[in-house]
Amino acid sequence: MRSQRPGTSKVTVEVFNDNGDSDSASILVFVNAIPEIILNIPDFVKTGQEARLDASDSFDPEGGGVEIVWDFDANTDSDGDSDPLNDVDGSGPVTRITVTEAGNITGAVTISDDSGGKNTTLWTLRVVSRTFRVVWEEVFVDYDWSGYLEQGETHEIQFQPGEGARLIDVSATLSLTRDILPQISWPEDNFTLEVDIPSSGWSYTVITTQNNITENSSATIERTEMNPSPESDYTVFADFPKGKNWSSRFSEIPMEDLDRETGSGGLPQWNAIPILL
Repeated sequence: MRSQRPGTSKVTVEVFNDNGDSDSASILVFVNAIPEIILNIPDFVKTGQEARLDASDSFDPEGGGVEIVWDFDANTDSDGDSDPLNDVDGSGPVTRITVTEAGNITGAVTISDDSGGKNTTLWTLRVVSRTFRVVWEEVFVDYDWSGYLEQGETHEIQFQPGEGARLIDVSATLSLTRDILPQISWPEDNFTLEVDIPSSGWSYTVITTQNNITENSSATIERTEMNPSPESDYTVFADFPKGKNWSSRFSEIPMEDLDRETGSGGLPQWNAIPILL
């Protein structure tokens, strides 16, 4: 006997003998309706983004309670029972999953009622790569210092613009202020102005000079277009969770290819922190 409709049915059997006598018996048969699955999942998520899988609208047609179990990988039999669709990776009407690689994830959800009826359906979640828009911004940094140095003393200004930053222009000026000594005009001491970029091996030094006695001695280092401006406002894709560090790394410039006069070649690498779209 196979019933196409759930519910309670009365089944009667009647037998006859050769004399035409008959007898009958009846039994009530309950046909359980399997649970109905109503599944809501996002069309897609980005790598590292949490996906919400919702089967809370599923129900038992007879009004009984249901138990919901989630399997996050329909192709892997995690519990080793030869059924890849019944691994318990999550439970309850709503579960969440986070995937760190782009691609399609196929899983299964199984709903059981209180009468032993089960229904299983497959679901597929599309995971796409994250998109980043990289924008480079030029920043001008100014430093000013005024002080007195004894013989043999130095003053150093250190600046780290950012890990792997790219230096475009540099302008440095050292101006000496005269000591006012009545009726005495001593020759001014020589001072040295030096700009160093240790990571690229570039260094430049000038000594203060005095064009005439009416002017203060000074030294200037100016360099422009030491490196080309990097490409900006472009899009890249990556598969990793939100909050992870990301860098765009370029080939190192051999030291022998570095122009010591202009500083061309720049720092060995330059990095950007992207804007997550």
